[in-house]
Amino acid sequence: MLSRSVGIAIGNNGVIERTSDGGSTWSARRVDSSKDLFGIAAFDSLRAVCVGEKGAAYCSNDGGLTWVRHTTGTAQTLHCVAILTSVTGQQMGVACGDNGTVVQTWDGGNTWEAPDFGSPSPFDVIDTVTAMASFNGNA
Repeated sequence: MLSRSVGIAIGNNGVIERTSDGGSTWSARRVDSSKDLFGIAAFDSLRAVCVGEKGAAYCSNDGGLTWVRHTTGTAQTLHCVAILTSVTGQQMGVACGDNGTVVQTWDGGNTWEAPDFGSPSPFDVIDTVTAMASFNGNA
């Protein structure tokens, strides 16, 4: 949920559903893609990012009303995304997926970079506690 009343759900074929009444009703917001979407996270009550099949990434800056596609630099499927906030308030988005793919954004999902960590196995879940410790220099 972006707030107590606004929430977003994602699914197959680029479907994004949005509620503004706490989940009583939902309206479809289809992005310009037939790619399946697998992960979603919010930076705040207005900014959210979702990721999916073949490196798809879409960002919203208006509480999920509209979505813009952004290039992640990978064609690998991204399964999850998390937003990490440092002790100084800086936010970083991290998405992970097939074949050890990890991409990150420092500007709300507008641009992504794909560092090579050399991991041979796919990531399916981001451990935000471990990631936060690393992000804050405590790991």
